[in-house]
Amino acid sequence: MLPTTRLLSATPRKLCGTPPNEHLSPTQLCRALLREASYLPDQTAREYFHRFVLWRFRSYQPIDKASVWFREINQKPRKRLLATNIDLRASEKLRKGRQALSLLRRANNGELEPLRKVLLAAYGRTGRRRHELIKPLLQPTIPENSDALEAIMKGTPGNNKKPLQELYHDDSRVLSFFDAPKGKSADKAEIRISKEYPQLDAVIQANGQYRPSGNPRQTLRSTSLTAPTTNIWGRPMPVKRAKNMVKEWYKNAMEKMLPPLPKQEWDRLHSLALGDIKCEPISRRSLGTVRPERASREPGSEIPLGLLEQSDLASELGLAKRRLLHGLYPPNRNRITPRFMQRLYQDVAGLCCKLVWDSGWNKWTVVWGSAAAKEHLRRVWSEPVETDLFAGVDERGRLPKPPKNVELLQNEADLQHKESR
Repeated sequence: MLPTTRLLSATPRKLCGTPPNEHLSPTQLCRALLREASYLPDQTAREYFHRFVLWRFRSYQPIDKASVWFREINQKPRKRLLATNIDLRASEKLRKGRQALSLLRRANNGELEPLRKVLLAAYGRTGRRRHELIKPLLQPTIPENSDALEAIMKGTPGNNKKPLQELYHDDSRVLSFFDAPKGKSADKAEIRISKEYPQLDAVIQANGQYRPSGNPRQTLRSTSLTAPTTNIWGRPMPVKRAKNMVKEWYKNAMEKMLPPLPKQEWDRLHSLALGDIKCEPISRRSLGTVRPERASREPGSEIPLGLLEQSDLASELGLAKRRLLHGLYPPNRNRITPRFMQRLYQDVAGLCCKLVWDSGWNKWTVVWGSAAAKEHLRRVWSEPVETDLFAGVDERGRLPKPPKNVELLQNEADLQHKESR
């Protein structure tokens, strides 16, 4: 319920300068975030932000106040779970929580950019879920050779070394994702993703070729590393410098990559974008009520905010109503309709892809959302239409101009020539 007497008597300067969620305790902030997450117009976004809010608050819960199962998981608590370290980080984390609460509120109010940010985070284009979708790509495929599989299961160190790990004398996991360098020219070598990670290689190749509009991340311009084999003095490249170039390219590729969605989630998203699945109805919050300053505290004395303009108290509470609704219901918000959500889904679907196994070429292929949208439009426009509807117009849909009389134009030209003499 919205504040009543104290808020009505507050000055506009004080009310506008004080955020509504500034003095929330951690428990109140967590409940407010969960409440706003339950109002989101997308099912995937509601489930994701519900899990994300609980995970963030539980991550900074003191170990001495945690539940039994949390203590069993964290038998050796990390430094951030100590009460002293939590107190040092509390103010910064609460500030980020208030920013997230403001983002969710604006998204639920129908503002376009906040709602787009929420959907991009929910479908793994930004934020933590993007890193979760990248993790399956970093798992090597099971080798068909029984000897290699047996060596991996036994963990023989001699056979588990990758080409770059042996070349650079380093056991970093980043180096295990690459094949041995191949000569590209006299002074340059090309380093590509290893064949043991075909899904990762397919996604990186697809991200380099596909450049969608509205991408929240920078475009991946190189799908392989081209490194010089000599330095500026013509000497062989130092091992440390060559190793750092590989790690730098890998970091750059991971930051710019758009990972694939699971097949079922991708199919559902594109069905929503193409209108094959209707958007589910949204449970909206009820409009708040206010109580006049001199009214009694009985339940019947409260007035709904939507009826203030029709009541006699509109002049008295008009200013308070505008102050109350400015943050919760901005005047420039959009109505969250199925058509509005479908356009947002089309925007997000153009940034999402899925992995499909091509049995003909015996490799993984990446399917982007824009291809499915173009096929849908092509299917719609290829339907038969009545030719009579477009009779009498040209290819551009314009009425053809009547033919000009050549003899009349010639006579007019002769008259103008005689007058000029």
